[in-house]
Amino acid sequence: MLVFCVECQQHNGRLKLADLPDWDWSEISAHLKCTFCGKVGWVDTRLDWGEVVDFAKGVSG
Repeated sequence: MLVFCVECQQHNGRLKLADLPDWDWSEISAHLKCTFCGKVGWVDTRLDWGEVVDFAKGVSG
């Protein structure tokens, strides 16, 4: 997962889903803390498609 801080809008990071607790996603997001500004729960999460798709290969079809 890619995680972006909504408050400072300058910090982001990556999380492995396997490393997270078995909670609802809203509960996980509420506990995430920005290591740059210190805000807790102010995150925008997105799938990290770079982990799944090899963009260097391109799309063939």
